[in-house]
Amino acid sequence: MQDVKGRGRYLKNILPAVGLGGTPMLRLEASDAASLVREAFDGGIGLFHADSISAAKRMAAGLSDVDRSEYKLMASVRSADELSDYLAAFATDHIDIALLATDGGFDPSGLEELKTIGRIGAIGLETRRLSDAVREAERGAFEVIAMPLNCLACDEELEAVSRIRACGVEIAALEPMAGGLWQSPVGAVAFLRSIGASPVFGVQYMWQLEQLLPTVKDVPALDDELWSEIHGERSRLAASYCRGCGECMPCPAGIDLPLAARMGQFIDSVEIEPLISADTERKMRLVGRCVGCGRCMEACRFHLPVRELIRANAERYREFLREHGGLE
Repeated sequence: MQDVKGRGRYLKNILPAVGLGGTPMLRLEASDAASLVREAFDGGIGLFHADSISAAKRMAAGLSDVDRSEYKLMASVRSADELSDYLAAFATDHIDIALLATDGGFDPSGLEELKTIGRIGAIGLETRRLSDAVREAERGAFEVIAMPLNCLACDEELEAVSRIRACGVEIAALEPMAGGLWQSPVGAVAFLRSIGASPVFGVQYMWQLEQLLPTVKDVPALDDELWSEIHGERSRLAASYCRGCGECMPCPAGIDLPLAARMGQFIDSVEIEPLISADTERKMRLVGRCVGCGRCMEACRFHLPVRELIRANAERYREFLREHGGLE
């Protein structure tokens, strides 16, 4: 593992130091979500990221009486046409950072037109593929790259961070708590700020926010003691964290490997209804077709034990269905 301390330096340009993501809030009552957003703003968080219209509406409710110049909004859009829906949901005339979130065809031209007329401040790319992140940063089409990044980052990811930053592109670190595997927001903020990334935390409970807020105004230093703690946890957890990049696909048995390998993360964070749908249940049932060929593990650049991950998550999913009255 490379020594990452001191490799990056945070620059206050486009991205504030720490952001708040909206997806976990969709499990809350609208009033509770609004209270959480307002508490986050009052505690110093200056960036709010929505990857759905529903999340944008909940964030807007919490920021309704705050001067628009006091915070930044980031939205994940599949096309330029979707931006108008976000503008309406956020009740604003502009989005500070629009992230193009597609599975390919990274053409920002439609967003560039909206930037010209002031509807967008900066154009970014949201991707789970490391190769796409580096290639598009070096191509110079985007000002921000949003990607899964946390204390479990491997050498290849750290090298990608260096290359992206060398292009003058800022990094929004999604899943800074590694989908719930990581337990210390102090370690997460210290690590990510030390490599020049701005973490965007998904928070569902007020106690989680209360743990996070002290790191916003008083950024922890990545000293030797904290680094030793992080290094120990990295060794224990690294094999359990799937980034969802999809490089293991296609599966000969037809299994949706990124879904199955990350189901535990989804169970802990996203809305319940999509998880208990007939389509999701059908996809998770396919895990039983795994023949153990090992192609997924050969393809995984992060050397994850994919077979073990999908089987463990399939069992947890069955328990989740029973608990929530699913179709099984």
